[in-house]
Amino acid sequence: MILFQADNYKQIFAAMKPKSILGLSHGFLFGHLQSIGEDFRKDISVIAVCPKGMGPSVRRLYVQGKEINGAGINSSFAVHQVFQDYLIK
Repeated sequence: MILFQADNYKQIFAAMKPKSILGLSHGFLFGHLQSIGEDFRKDISVIAVCPKGMGPSVRRLYVQGKEINGAGINSSFAVHQVFQDYLIK
C-alpha cells in the first residue's frame, strides 16, 4: 500500500509533538490544505527544501556530483511558519 500525505496528514499532525518541525520536500501538502480550507497546526514550525527536479534526476545529479566536483540540482528553501517560542525577542 502506498501512503500519501494528503490522505494521512491528520495522523501525521496528531503524532507530532508541540514545538516540533515539519519538513517538506515539495509543496503538494501545502496546496492540498489550502484547497480544503485547512492549515498546519499552529504549535509546530513548517519548512520546505524542495529540489527543482524529479526524483530520478535529483538522484542522478547527486551521484554525478560525487565524481564531478559540485554537480547537483537547484532547490527552493522556504519557511511557511515558525512556532512563536523559536522567535528571538
